[in-house]
Amino acid sequence: MRPNPLTLLLACACLGLVPACGGSEPAAPSGPSPEEALAALRADAAALRARAEHQDPEVTLQHCLIGVAGHGTPATRSAAEAEALAAEVYARARSGEDFDLLVKNHTDDAHPGIYVLSLAPGAGPGVYARAQMMPALGDTAWRLAVGELGVAAFDGDAAEPRSPFGWHVVRRLK
Repeated sequence: MRPNPLTLLLACACLGLVPACGGSEPAAPSGPSPEEALAALRADAAALRARAEHQDPEVTLQHCLIGVAGHGTPATRSAAEAEALAAEVYARARSGEDFDLLVKNHTDDAHPGIYVLSLAPGAGPGVYARAQMMPALGDTAWRLAVGELGVAAFDGDAAEPRSPFGWHVVRRLK
């Protein structure tokens, strides 16, 4: 007797051999260890802080806020847990995972987390003057090339740019 193909598919799905359907994230590919990801996050954040800012009058960015409990977000994680999760999200984004999906599943800000920032005050509807935003976003955005990823550190880190809310994994879109 031949097994029913639907029965086989269901059995494979139960064993985890068939990916689940829907809008969830794919399983994280094997990448750096948590320690390596954390070291890369810290090194890349420091390297970005050392860069000169570009002079583009306007930037569009998308960010994933990994918030820290008690710092203006609904997050319940400690500063160390936030940094570890930011390192994981950053590593996954750098490895080519869908950044928008990472933002959707991990941000403590509203999805999609896209902002247009301008050097000019009152630049128009939906555009925020850089001076209106926390320094972490502007300082990071004005150091990134289009398409590049960067990180803004949590306030607990004494370096700039920093955020009072948590870690920001940022992609410059325009």
